[in-house]
Amino acid sequence: MEHSASTGRSSSLAYVGIASCLAALFGAILGAALSWAAPANKFTWVGLLAAPLWFFLEIIFEFVGLLGEHPRSARLLVAIATSVGFYVAFYALQAHAS
Repeated sequence: MEHSASTGRSSSLAYVGIASCLAALFGAILGAALSWAAPANKFTWVGLLAAPLWFFLEIIFEFVGLLGEHPRSARLLVAIATSVGFYVAFYALQAHAS
């Protein structure tokens, strides 16, 4: 009985880990693309373009079932991973893109 609860919890954590890694990857891809497309001195509002990606990932992950047993905390983790992936790639490549 305890083994099945432990296995269910670990698989749920694995799904949330996969979802957060995918969110960070997609955020980094979008950040890299926008660092190339955005002008060098106009990057103040470009972070708002990550919001539709985050919303799209929320819908996909909810449909597929990757958010696990605790969807509120998983959504927070996905939002943080998307933002971190986006901004790390954007600012790392911004200097090289111009």
